[in-house]
Amino acid sequence: MRYRLSPLAEEDLRELWNYVAQDSSEERADKLIDAIFDRFDMLATHPRVGRRRPEFGDAVRSFAVESHVIYYRNEEGVLSIARVLRGSRDQLAAWDEADEPCGGAAARALRGA
Repeated sequence: MRYRLSPLAEEDLRELWNYVAQDSSEERADKLIDAIFDRFDMLATHPRVGRRRPEFGDAVRSFAVESHVIYYRNEEGVLSIARVLRGSRDQLAAWDEADEPCGGAAARALRGA
């Protein structure tokens, strides 16, 4: 199975890289992004390994990578990566922020709305 990143997931990864590069180093940021992409590959091979997350929609799953959480679902044989959020963030609030592109849009995409 292949995977596809949503525009929000792509933005999450850019913001994550920038934050880690400034806070630590570009090398550390590269290693974290590489680890996350390794998990995308693993999830595409084993999509059921993640935790079910019905509070975010039907068939939504999550998988932790270091202090971050990948949100995804299997859509017609393609693993759809919706978000990559910092674990310390209020996860439900990120999904319920209907007025901000990072929350409501991802939730609607994962729920198929």
